[in-house]
Amino acid sequence: MKMRIKELRKTLKGWTQAELAQATGLSQSYIGAIESRNINKSPSTDTLVAIANALDSRVGELFDDAKPVPITGKVGAGARVPLVDAYAKGDGLYHVQCPAELPHTTTIIGVEVDGDSMVPAYDNGDVLFYRRDTMGIPTEAINTRCICEDENGDAWVKYIKIGSEPGKFHLISLNPLADNMLNMSLKWAAPVRFHLPKNLVRRFE
Repeated sequence: MKMRIKELRKTLKGWTQAELAQATGLSQSYIGAIESRNINKSPSTDTLVAIANALDSRVGELFDDAKPVPITGKVGAGARVPLVDAYAKGDGLYHVQCPAELPHTTTIIGVEVDGDSMVPAYDNGDVLFYRRDTMGIPTEAINTRCICEDENGDAWVKYIKIGSEPGKFHLISLNPLADNMLNMSLKWAAPVRFHLPKNLVRRFE
């Protein structure tokens, strides 16, 4: 991966390698190795987040030819799965390569499927990509397969339909054997833009 850490370090902060090392808690020699690509293994997510935070940047801005997307949490279909990560400043549970089929923007993010309740649509460990441009329930989310968060902070993948009560929505399960959730209050819903099977996920470690 080609990274822009040296460029961002100089243009955004005017720092030396030693100053960036001090701000991140990393060694100067390691910062130098990353900038010169003289490392055998890609930096960990924690390292990338530390560098991005020090430079007041998003993790994705550290890369030139790679296109990392943050995985912001896990999502279920028939089981309760809390949305565990608040996605602040490019953070996430981990980062994956943005699929070529998607435009790489800072609004593209993903979630990991947790459990087997969405089989055969999705398997445990698959990644679903979506865009978080606005809060609420956009018109395009209705009658569409969406990632959504309910009022309790649990995340789901469901078909979203208008409920029979004002401001409520029916969440229709992907698995025909699972129960539907009727007249639910939602914080937000976003259509699934792309599905990547777990064996094709390129994860940045």
